[in-house]
Amino acid sequence: MPEKIPLSVAMITKNESENLHDCLKSVEFASQIVVVDSGSTDDTVNVASQFGCDVFIEPWRGFGPQKQSAIDKCRFPWVLILDADERIPAETASIIKKIALNPSPAAAGYSFPRKNYFQGRWIKQMGWWPDRILRLFRKELGRMTSCTVHESIVVDAPVEALDVHIEHYPAGQ
Repeated sequence: MPEKIPLSVAMITKNESENLHDCLKSVEFASQIVVVDSGSTDDTVNVASQFGCDVFIEPWRGFGPQKQSAIDKCRFPWVLILDADERIPAETASIIKKIALNPSPAAAGYSFPRKNYFQGRWIKQMGWWPDRILRLFRKELGRMTSCTVHESIVVDAPVEALDVHIEHYPAGQ
């Protein structure tokens, strides 16, 4: 079992049992994983509970408000937002660990390019690469926009762009 670092991962779920295990495995170095579920009828809640996540079941309020609820439940100064169909590769995990253990005072957040795999291929065109997303931030300086769709993280301080990626496996694989 990997050494845990002072990092919270925040996720929202609904019927993600098929994706969830691989996602959780990719962030098992985090000391806390918060899962806010909105009424799954599959094995999602059980998978998250067995993995040791802090699981909360709440009614659906929209993407932004639901993710903010997960952030609010995080205990550590650094938060990583992930979707169940995303993975943190080993090289990216190494950089996240360095940031959480020895944070730069100059940055309050970090963005990543996201590799999108669809139907067995990495999609390199049509705006899918580099699909840059802000996902790692200091909890006290970041928040979700209140949009119910196309939510984003807002950080009230400098954000640095990282070259290591997050993997995304959208539905339809």
